[in-house]
Amino acid sequence: MKLKGLLVLVVALMLAGTFLWAELRLDRPVAPARVAVAPAAEDLDEAVFWDEDDLAFNAAGGAPRPAGMVAKFLGLSEGQVEFDLVLYIDAVVAANKGRRENNQAIREAISSGDAVAIGSRVLANHKIGQSLAIDRQTFVGSLDEDQKRKLGAVRLASRLQRVLPAFRVLGLLPHR
Repeated sequence: MKLKGLLVLVVALMLAGTFLWAELRLDRPVAPARVAVAPAAEDLDEAVFWDEDDLAFNAAGGAPRPAGMVAKFLGLSEGQVEFDLVLYIDAVVAANKGRRENNQAIREAISSGDAVAIGSRVLANHKIGQSLAIDRQTFVGSLDEDQKRKLGAVRLASRLQRVLPAFRVLGLLPHR
C-alpha cells in the first residue's frame, strides 16, 4: 500500500514539474496557427466575450474587476497599468467585438447555407485570434522577471485545476 502511495506521489511530482517547466517558459514564441473549423451555431451562443465594462478597473466601492486584480497581483507599476495593460485591454475589447460580429454573421450564413460567407468569417475570427496572440505576447514582454514568474504561477494553477480533484480524492491534498 505504501508503494502505491509513493508511486502516485512520484507521478504527481513529475506532472507538476512538467507543467511548471512548460508554464514558466514565457519567452517561447506564439504557437503556430491551427486550421480553423466552422463552429456549430449553438456553440456561438455559448461563447463568452468580455466587453469594456467587464475589463474595467475597480469602481469606487465595487468588487474588484479583472484589470485591477491582474494589476495588483502582478504588481504592475502605474506606467505599466496606464500604458501596457490598457493597450492590451483595448485589444481584447476590439477583438471580442469583431468576434461577436463575425459570429452573428456566421449564424446568419448557416441559416442561409452560404458556405463562402461562413468560411470567410471563420478565417476572420482566426486572424483576430492571431492578432490578439501577438498583443498578449507584447504585454507579457513588457513584464519584468518577477511579474513573469507570477503570471507563470497563475498559468500553472489554471492548468492544475483539472487534476486537483483527483489528488484530493486520493488524500494527497489537505482538506479545505
